[in-house]
Amino acid sequence: MDQSVKARGPSPVALVVAALLAMTIAFVGCGGDDGGDLSDAGTDTGNPPNEDVTLDACEARELQGTVASGVVSNSSSSSYKASYQIEVDFLDAAGNLVTNGWTVVDDLPAGGDAPWETGAFGAPSDAPIVDCTITNVSRHFPDQAGDAIEGGNGDS
Repeated sequence: MDQSVKARGPSPVALVVAALLAMTIAFVGCGGDDGGDLSDAGTDTGNPPNEDVTLDACEARELQGTVASGVVSNSSSSSYKASYQIEVDFLDAAGNLVTNGWTVVDDLPAGGDAPWETGAFGAPSDAPIVDCTITNVSRHFPDQAGDAIEGGNGDS
């Protein structure tokens, strides 16, 4: 699955502000571990988690730097709520990795949709980001016995 979107490069000031904002969010609370055992691998081969996520935009924002965003839809065959971790690479014009970002969408009901976004926090100002690519999506069912987790890369 090739999901990439071109972007305009962010300003250096926006990158610094975005980095500070990202660190604040990461340490204050943006989801997290519910204490469950994530080693028990569950599978839903008919609905892999990477097919539940779209990348709709990769854009430079004045105060946030480059942000990737889209929608996640819980289309698993499970009737449980699911949590998703979405990982994104931010690339320069030559296709080189500038930085990566990730986000978590928690407690998405079966059949439900939710927006997601993550920023290119900590990206150097001399490497303008022009492309965003989803590299991995994992889906976790925290209410399911055994805390099943499923993963998939964005290249399926």
